[in-house]
Amino acid sequence: WMAVLWPLGLVWLLGLCSCEVVVLTDETFDDYVARPEGVLVEFFTPQCRACKMLESAYKDASLHLGPNEGKLAKVDGSREKALGERFQVKEAPILKLFRNGSILDYEGDHTTAGFVAFMRKHSGPAVKELADASHLEEFIPTAEGEEPVVVAFAESGSAVEVFINTFGQKFRDQFIFGLVTSSAAAGANQMGTIVLFKPFEELRTVYEGGLEESALKAFLVGNSMPAVAEITSKNYQAYMKRGLPICWLFLDLDNMESAARALGQFKEVAEEFKDKLSLLYLSITKYRQVLIKMGLSGHKYPAMSIDDNGLHYLFAEDLDFTAANIRAFFASYVAGELKPTAKSQDIPHPKVDEHNVAIAVGVNFDSLVMDKEKDVLIMFYAPDSGHCKALMPEWNKLGSMTKEYKSVVIAKADASANDFPAGFQITEVPTIKLVTAEDNSIITYDPKGSRTALEFFAWIKNNAKAPVVKCAPLDDTDKDGVIRDEF
Repeated sequence: WMAVLWPLGLVWLLGLCSCEVVVLTDETFDDYVARPEGVLVEFFTPQCRACKMLESAYKDASLHLGPNEGKLAKVDGSREKALGERFQVKEAPILKLFRNGSILDYEGDHTTAGFVAFMRKHSGPAVKELADASHLEEFIPTAEGEEPVVVAFAESGSAVEVFINTFGQKFRDQFIFGLVTSSAAAGANQMGTIVLFKPFEELRTVYEGGLEESALKAFLVGNSMPAVAEITSKNYQAYMKRGLPICWLFLDLDNMESAARALGQFKEVAEEFKDKLSLLYLSITKYRQVLIKMGLSGHKYPAMSIDDNGLHYLFAEDLDFTAANIRAFFASYVAGELKPTAKSQDIPHPKVDEHNVAIAVGVNFDSLVMDKEKDVLIMFYAPDSGHCKALMPEWNKLGSMTKEYKSVVIAKADASANDFPAGFQITEVPTIKLVTAEDNSIITYDPKGSRTALEFFAWIKNNAKAPVVKCAPLDDTDKDGVIRDEF
């Protein structure tokens, strides 16, 4: 019997128990992440404060994952430098999911619920089979912060089962899916139905539409998030990925009586528009810069603006903040009757600075950036951002380097002072995008990539649509002259 127990004890000591976070090395990495159910790997360093902060939640999440819901592992970047270089890890903590030969960056919350929800979405089959009532009970979210789940109650081979498997495979990145094929396991849930379970508001919502992809997706988008929520670091990414325009309500949360009154009016109409808008509120004092960016004056509150891919629709500040006026505002927006308020700095003179960097603002953005004869690399920045200030010398150097390249434009735009068209919704700075010649494709520069003038220039050459060549001299006697289009 000792011959049996010894290997098991060794497995436990080595941290290879299914409920432990496994520490991987260069020698063990490839074999371990080849598991079909998927492995989430944290690249950490022992000195990293943020790594220490997530350690408890990460370990706790490993205890909540079922046998087919993937594994959690970690790599010490201070020791396994080859792995860090191989996967271009330049900071810690960085988390990546390895599944079936593909790699997916983790962008969720550093919480137990966040890690578990991510693994349930991305590991194993897209639709989890729930064999009995106990599996169903465990699958349904009950705690605050847990993500909603979609469960189909359908007999094997039925149209509902075929539909949910196809739908789940396509939308596994957005929702968590389960399948119950036994009427005994279904309990009070009717076979042939699709049900959304969530730990807030109405805990159980039955889908009443047909087996159509667009109809079920609209139902899930409209019902899988609270009708009204305060924006936080924990739910920010979920709302950004939801795909709905966002209505921002700015409240004076220091004056609870005033805030509660305004929030009551807001919630009164929320149910009617929750499938058309993400309805969020935030502190007017804490997020004053966001309020100004939306085009609001900041002199009166509550204040409200709808952000639709960078276009802002303002609730008139001279209107009373009543449910009737809010309803009329939302209805006009949905009907396409409102015009966006565009924010823009004045067109600068000159339009190109001393470093050969073109300056884009709201009103000249299209003519400058969407030029089909040039490849335009533009940095969206904020004047008070430390990261942007640190990057600016390299950006200026890049502008000077490309002065003799007629088809290349290096540009910059103050994201805090201008509105930009669809496709340029900037959620963090600095953000760098290449708008290519010919078809105006938009390519975002990897924020984890190297940020030197030489690296930027090499990246332009690899992605540009127009030939990246120096201009010809004006004539044989003026070798330094260059042909340069005026902006």
